[in-house]
Amino acid sequence: RDEQARLAEERQAELVKARESNQALEAAGKETTEENELLLLQLHQVQEELEIIFLQHQGLEPELEANQVAREQLKICLARTARARDAQARLAGERQTQLDDLQRLLQQQEAVILATVQEKGGLESELRRVRAELDVQGRLAGERQTRLDDLQRLLQQQEAAILAAGQVKERLESELQRVRAELETAGTRLQEIANRPATLQPPPVSPSEDQLEGRLSGEVQCRDMEGAEGEPLGVGSDQEAPPGVQEEKETLPLALAHGGTRQADPFTGFFRRRRMKRSMLKDVRLLKESELFDEIWYLEQHPDVSAAGVDPVEHYLTQGAAEKRNPSPLFDTSYYLEVNQDVAQSGINPLIHYVRFGQSEGRRSVPVRSDQ
Repeated sequence: RDEQARLAEERQAELVKARESNQALEAAGKETTEENELLLLQLHQVQEELEIIFLQHQGLEPELEANQVAREQLKICLARTARARDAQARLAGERQTQLDDLQRLLQQQEAVILATVQEKGGLESELRRVRAELDVQGRLAGERQTRLDDLQRLLQQQEAAILAAGQVKERLESELQRVRAELETAGTRLQEIANRPATLQPPPVSPSEDQLEGRLSGEVQCRDMEGAEGEPLGVGSDQEAPPGVQEEKETLPLALAHGGTRQADPFTGFFRRRRMKRSMLKDVRLLKESELFDEIWYLEQHPDVSAAGVDPVEHYLTQGAAEKRNPSPLFDTSYYLEVNQDVAQSGINPLIHYVRFGQSEGRRSVPVRSDQ
């Protein structure tokens, strides 16, 4: 662009010089024309004077011849002047042609400069648009990074919860094996006592079935509560078990050995809770894999859940659905329960029912909008 501007300035200077030269030639031509007319006028005057002199002095032929010669010379001068004028006219025409060419070149250069300026403006507009897009992309990237960090924190929390659940499971299984071993020992002792003579057997003790199940359930519940802090009570610990549990540990084998009988499994409550926990874990895994539960959206819409620091999926399964909270914009809990009374009466979590059955049955998860 700078080179084109410099060429345009040089062409403009040449154009000015050509105009000045053309004006000078026109002035010279004008002066020559005036001189020629003056010479012609003088020639006519001389001719008239010569004729007068010839008439007056017919005998002066030498002078007449001299005048004739001068006349011829004047004609030669006039011819030369005419040729010079023609040459100047041709030169002026050539200069005019050059001037026209320079004007056209100047116009072309101006058009190129204008196009360059317009292109520069377009490039600047495009640059501003690209910068704006980059700013938007940067903000989106920041938001996505924030969401990714939130998801990573939630994943770490879930992994920690799963690890803690695994440790509790291992402790419960170990405790269950220990209790089964005690029961086997008690059964063996019972068999030994049964094989003794009747006179050596102590008086029968018949604890009620409710007492046995209640004490064992209390022991299991107590061990489950202490599983997150350390070893179960009575296993690698110096702490004493609660009175009811310690008494059960001492009296259960004796009671069985003394002929105590029970018709129901004392671990019924324990295994019921185990089944409920397993079902909860399956439901949590199902909702975490579903696109209908947006954990970040749930925490943003329900700040109390976020402040409590609980897992959003578990909160929805245990409390959120009962409180008619929505897991995401794609599922309306209140609407689903209102239009599906069979689900509301069954007590099944509405989102679990929709994921497992309702979606394949063609049931709607959100109400139909009026603009649709």
